[in-house]
Amino acid sequence: MEGIFYMELNLAVRGHDFYREDTAERLAEKIAETGLKNIQFALPFSFPSVPSQFENMNPGMGNYYQRIFSKQDIQITVLSCYINMIHPDLNEREKLIDKFCSYLRVAKAFGASMVATETGCVDEEIHYTEENFTEEAFEKVVESVKKMVTYAEKLGMTVAIEGGLNHPIYSPKKMRELLDRIQSPNMQVILDVTNFLRPDTVQNQKEVIDEAFNLFGSEIAAIHLKDFVVENNLVKPVAIGTGEMDFEYLLKKVSQEKPYLHLIMEETKEPDIPNAIAYLEKINK
Repeated sequence: MEGIFYMELNLAVRGHDFYREDTAERLAEKIAETGLKNIQFALPFSFPSVPSQFENMNPGMGNYYQRIFSKQDIQITVLSCYINMIHPDLNEREKLIDKFCSYLRVAKAFGASMVATETGCVDEEIHYTEENFTEEAFEKVVESVKKMVTYAEKLGMTVAIEGGLNHPIYSPKKMRELLDRIQSPNMQVILDVTNFLRPDTVQNQKEVIDEAFNLFGSEIAAIHLKDFVVENNLVKPVAIGTGEMDFEYLLKKVSQEKPYLHLIMEETKEPDIPNAIAYLEKINK
């Protein structure tokens, strides 16, 4: 009889969930102090004074940050380039897609295998609007993702797409539809279960987890771990272990279907990270 498989958690943290530091060396040291080995790195959020637009990205920059983090045995798991890929201004939309492609071009120098983004909003600012749920908005997403994935295919890189209620990819079913339209192994998914929950559906989170794994489990490249509470009829992020997210069920699902998947803690800020790690490790036993 086979033994029960125990999965050691492959946890990661977003760099900008730490207090902002002046140097990458100090940020790397602080992450290392937590015992974590992986980072989702959003350059403009962690180091806003460093130019990080299309024309600024270069292999030397990637080598610089990879070298600093690797000294602390930390890998840049995901390079973030969150853009509004369906920006209503077509010229601005093309500039943002070009920016994303510039991140794809240098991601290997950072040591990352994927570049992540959400799917934007029909308005300039990202927010909840049912205008995002139209077929017109979805077709704009398909058009933009095709451009990005076509470029990623030339580079052997992965475009990691994150869905959520503030975007045209507002449900697991819509994510499956996007995957079917793109039809490329160079598009993968970052699953954030909380992003798909409304105040009236939080009790159905197990069903949402099962649906996501059933529809696109093989294409999940990473998971965002984000806890929440319902407050003033809103799903509000809180530190991991202090809310209503069923992490025990989610971690069991990962251990069964995606062992050692990158699990990226989100919206858990620096003072709460040690407690969050301890909580996740405890329920993973």
